[in-house]
Formats: sequence, structure tokens, C-alpha cells
Amino acid sequence: MTEEKTFLLINTIPNPENPEAFQLYISKIIPLFQSYGAKGLGRYKTLEQVMGDSGIKASAIFEFPSSGAIKEMIAGEEFSSLNELRKEAYKKVDLMICSSL
Repeated sequence: MTEEKTFLLINTIPNPENPEAFQLYISKIIPLFQSYGAKGLGRYKTLEQVMGDSGIKASAIFEFPSSGAIKEMIAGEEFSSLNELRKEAYKKVDLMICSSL
């Protein structure tokens, strides 16, 4: 039996006052994702929000081998070590584990 594809959906509001922290965070988090088997499917910037009021400015989708890989990564020391940098880089970060409908 084949395991269902698992995706990490990321919605963010980057901190416009600290673009350096944003770039540094991206340079560290993507290799971490890759070390857990992730493949980047796309990174997107919001052009216009036409419904709702979340204020999301950037989104990304990564495919992981399993939800367990995502949970293990998030619980790990290397992910936790980026907490302060993440706070500097973003005003808001939402992570969701998703599968196809």
C-alpha cells in the first residue's frame, strides 16, 4: 500500500523591517526541510487578498515523505534553534500538514 502524499503548507507575513533575517531564515530552513526528504513545490507572494482578512503575504508548499517526517522535524533541535530568527523574520507563521482531497 502506498502512503498518501503529505504536504507542508506555510502561510506567512514576513517582517518588512528585517528583510535580512527573512533571507537568512530561508537559507537555513530550506536545507533543513530537504534533510527530512522535502521537495519544494512552490513559493508564492500574495498579489491581492480578495476575501478574508488574514493579511498573508507569502505562502509555500513542500512535499514530505510523511506527516511523521514533518512532526519529527518540528520537534527537533535544529528547527527549535531557529525560533528566535523566525521571530525576527516573520510577524506571523502558520504551518499546516495537508494531504490531497
